[in-house]
Amino acid sequence: MNYKDFYIGRLLNALSQLGNTVIGGNPDVSISARIGEYNYFYNSTFYRIVKKIVDFTFEPIDGKGHCRKAYLNDRYEDFTIGRGSEIGAFFMVIIVLIFCVPLALVFYLYKLIKKIS
Repeated sequence: MNYKDFYIGRLLNALSQLGNTVIGGNPDVSISARIGEYNYFYNSTFYRIVKKIVDFTFEPIDGKGHCRKAYLNDRYEDFTIGRGSEIGAFFMVIIVLIFCVPLALVFYLYKLIKKIS
């Protein structure tokens, strides 16, 4: 299932793009794609941990490798905007934690309910 096929999925993607813009990134790139791009090109423990959190959150609705898929969908966008900003990275983690924890609960509950019914 592609989460962008549903209104809520498109809304979440737009919020992710807004979050990436707020932390200084390209407004056409989601936070997931930004994380995926960093993991694709750089060997960073910080971004591997953040990727695991985001991938775990979206696995019930997007399958494995959410950040990599998001990066591959946006790979022709300009990722250099906001790159290397430690302040941006700090706020990205705050955004990820604030949104991913409750979203993970909702998505895994949805998956459980769908499995039972």
